[in-house]
Amino acid sequence: GLEGQTFTGRWVFSSLYAPPPKNPRYHHLLQHFKGWVVQTPLATFDAEAATFMDFRVAQQGSVRFGYVLPFDARTALVEYTLFSPELLSPEAYDAGLREYLEGVLGLGNYRILETEFGIIPMTDAPFIRRPSPHVMNIGMAGGRTKASTGYTFQRIQQQSRRIAEALAQTGQPFYPEPAFRRHALMDSVLLNVLEKQRSSGPKVFADLFRRNPPQRVLRFLDEETGWLEDLQIMASVDIPAFAKAALDVLNMRLQRARLGEMPAKRG
Repeated sequence: GLEGQTFTGRWVFSSLYAPPPKNPRYHHLLQHFKGWVVQTPLATFDAEAATFMDFRVAQQGSVRFGYVLPFDARTALVEYTLFSPELLSPEAYDAGLREYLEGVLGLGNYRILETEFGIIPMTDAPFIRRPSPHVMNIGMAGGRTKASTGYTFQRIQQQSRRIAEALAQTGQPFYPEPAFRRHALMDSVLLNVLEKQRSSGPKVFADLFRRNPPQRVLRFLDEETGWLEDLQIMASVDIPAFAKAALDVLNMRLQRARLGEMPAKRG
């Protein structure tokens, strides 16, 4: 109940996120970030261009980058983002933001208007989509976050459409998922590369964007590429590092199968 009231319904859609338990046969990273909306006294930013992944910050043993989303020539959201298993101290995010703003972007004079902080799971561990017969986990709680990037928004829109179609066609919100998804397998391989530090984060993403048109990379990250484009993407990365990661991922899947663990189905 809520404030003494009780609500009933045929279906419950829950977005209450709970991290999956740590399991050495899956990958567990976090994407965590702090951002400031800053304003400068003079025109500083290109309002027509966003900075996507700027690796000109000290990596310090993890994947770290900045990005800039301008609102206008004087105002922008500036983020300091990490991929790592653990969070930093609050002071470390501020230090990273100052390093990026002042040391990399060269801003000596700026005012902080707003602050944000977030944590996104980057894991191929399974999420339970149907915890009980009439409850459906949605969004991040239902495994809609892409394991290798943390992207969630567009995938939530896809899930919402599938739920609406299922309700219209069958009277219930659940819909079938494919038994094998190659993009999920590639997510696991990339997570393995990053988690085991088989290749540095800057090199991985620089190779992707240097050796492919940006449209192909973005389609790949949105899981909209076909087999041919996937092969072109795979040919552009550090092949020895990714081959070792692929073997490790296959071994982890075999271990899970021997132990009878459920596959990493994501909503």
